[in-house]
Amino acid sequence: MIEDFKDLPNRISPYILLDNLNQPVPIAPGPFRLIGATEGVLHSDLLFRWVPTTAVEFDGSYEQPHVDLDGPPWSLVSDGERPFSTLVLVTHTTFGSQSSQVRGITQQPFDIGAGPFDQLRFSLANFPDYIGAAVQYERNGNRGFMAGRLETFAEQGRCQVDKVLEATDLAKRAGRDAGFVVSHVGLWVPSSGAMTVHDAEAVARMLHFWFGFLRGAWAGPLFPQGLANGQVVWRQFASWKLSESREVPTWLPQRKPIDLSSLFLGFVRRWNDPQWQGPLVSAISWFIEANSSRTALESRIVLAQVAIDLLAWVHLVETERLHSRTGFKRLSAADRIRVLLHRVGVPATVPDYFTHLSSLLQGDAFDGPGVITKVRNSLVHSGGDRGGDSQVVSGIHLLECSQLALQYVELGLLAICGHNGHYARRGWRGWKGDDEIQVPWRQAG
Repeated sequence: MIEDFKDLPNRISPYILLDNLNQPVPIAPGPFRLIGATEGVLHSDLLFRWVPTTAVEFDGSYEQPHVDLDGPPWSLVSDGERPFSTLVLVTHTTFGSQSSQVRGITQQPFDIGAGPFDQLRFSLANFPDYIGAAVQYERNGNRGFMAGRLETFAEQGRCQVDKVLEATDLAKRAGRDAGFVVSHVGLWVPSSGAMTVHDAEAVARMLHFWFGFLRGAWAGPLFPQGLANGQVVWRQFASWKLSESREVPTWLPQRKPIDLSSLFLGFVRRWNDPQWQGPLVSAISWFIEANSSRTALESRIVLAQVAIDLLAWVHLVETERLHSRTGFKRLSAADRIRVLLHRVGVPATVPDYFTHLSSLLQGDAFDGPGVITKVRNSLVHSGGDRGGDSQVVSGIHLLECSQLALQYVELGLLAICGHNGHYARRGWRGWKGDDEIQVPWRQAG
């Protein structure tokens, strides 16, 4: 038990708090100038909306009686204390004798303020719960601590993420119902002590894929702010990419204390390697699409196998040069998965808790890679040509096969990036928490 709170670091103060799921977030107060075929004053605020798609939108009165939607591009201009302008798309208009009602969205990211700054603050949406390091907080006059910090380091800087305690109830609702909430707040501190807007954009892009891999869905960073001596000097807004508004399966442990230090260090090193950044972007993007509840089971299997095949190629052929290009291409799809799993230390056997896949184990499909390839072939070969397979592939087979394929993608990425901690197994049917085990390459050690 921690008895002295003063020895704990303070939590990162949340700067965006929502009262309800999908509550719009104020961006900038009006009025603005709306400039296109005409120019006039727009009496509207800018708001970030979550649904039906993310967007920065405006909706208000425009001091012109007519809006030509087919004219030149429209710009929204602020002449406030920190001027900015951005291209916009006018989506709706109602004409009046003196003024019009207009509604629209911004078409590109835009900045308010400028760099340099010494810290980058950001938010995450619907990020999963975890047991992290302890931080202290003060709320409603009471002091306490929570195991809510996820802290990682790399040569470029330090990344800290804290739970937004005030969003706990909304985050639980978001796990059950469709809706977004700002669940975590983060801070990036560069090792150099300073960063430009260009640096911040590069870090945000890297963290977008990092947090996407952790969650199994896009989570942010959102609402980035540049801080100089604790003061906000730069903000950026965009229609950020968010995928799932509900909880999705993830390898990230939620019952055991989490340590992602080795994983983040390895991820950043791979990201900074020109040979790996593109494959990471592709593999994580396919993984997230395959992990989505909106993606059909058939598509999940195909996408996951494509991601595994890419990881095998880059790791075994281009990085470690264990196979020639010609030799690797001659391998069957199943053998490509097998050699990757063998190299990184992942068993190729079908876990016994995938109880229905065992009925497909025969012939060349004698293990997990064989079953995945067998099911995938049954899906992609048209007509009566099922690759010589006469077995019926049912819905439960598709479900278990998709989960096994996604688990291989997760373990492949975890191994390639050097994770040495725990992960949550997919398809587990026992007690929650018993699914979280040491990665297999550490078990063998």
